[in-house]
Amino acid sequence: MSDLIGPFTGNIINGIIDSLKKKENKNKIINEFINPIIKDITDKYYSYFLILIFMMVLLIVLLLLIIYNK
Repeated sequence: MSDLIGPFTGNIINGIIDSLKKKENKNKIINEFINPIIKDITDKYYSYFLILIFMMVLLIVLLLLIIYNK
């Protein structure tokens, strides 16, 4: 890593990595950043996901019917 970046930048990156490994910071990132994003995505796209799953199951059933009716 030291070949690509200087020692000062390496120290900054290592400090950030050490800070992100702390349990308090992990919980803050999860609770204030990741969970709201996941909730927003599931709220907006849940119905589309269900329709996609239904269509895939229907497609598989139809393919099985075609294959085993010959």
